[in-house]
Amino acid sequence: MNKDYEWVSKCLRGIARALVAVILLPFYWPKATGNLKGPKEEGCILIANHHSLLDPILMTYFFKSTRLNFVAKAELFRIPVIGRFLRAFHSIPLDRNAADIKASKTILSEIKAGKMVGIFLQGTRVKLHEASKEQPHASILYYAIRRGIPVIHVSIDPRYHLFGRPRFLFGDPIRYLVNDKVALDKTEQDKVAREVMRLIYEKVELPYEYDGWEENRLFFNQRIKTVPISERESL
Repeated sequence: MNKDYEWVSKCLRGIARALVAVILLPFYWPKATGNLKGPKEEGCILIANHHSLLDPILMTYFFKSTRLNFVAKAELFRIPVIGRFLRAFHSIPLDRNAADIKASKTILSEIKAGKMVGIFLQGTRVKLHEASKEQPHASILYYAIRRGIPVIHVSIDPRYHLFGRPRFLFGDPIRYLVNDKVALDKTEQDKVAREVMRLIYEKVELPYEYDGWEENRLFFNQRIKTVPISERESL
């Protein structure tokens, strides 16, 4: 990247963090807990539930690693000021209305380069009471499972109102592995993605129940092995 361009980006990142500290923190009183470190030398994905435009902003504020990139809607990059700030944080544009092969390749190349990519499996903001109705996107998660790429759960309790104290719980890095090493079909991948989302909501005591969720949980426990990453592998 051009050094002058990166210098401007660094300034914009500083401005963004200052605005969050001055405007958002006093208004909402957000709180972050858990493990704010990522794998030491590996790329990984951060998976979170998504209910507000403020989710990625506050996640980036609390998880201060310069290795963190977020996936964002492609149309946001066409808005002059917003687009420039997104580029300053090295966000990855994604066209939700198409099979965005370019974005997928970019995400995978960033992970291979040791970056941490923030992804909302739900694909867009959802209302809390409708969260369990949305089928999360499974493709990147399944790629991480197949390749043993570390995964970090981020559970958000979206209490976005005056002094609401929204919570951000960052989990420890883990690996998901298929127990019998037999490839999962599309339906099974969707089941795994659903159970991962349920686990994310469960950690902040938010409901995420739907028809067949107990069956999905059983399937997940039988087919997927969760492997913690040791502290020596974390920053």
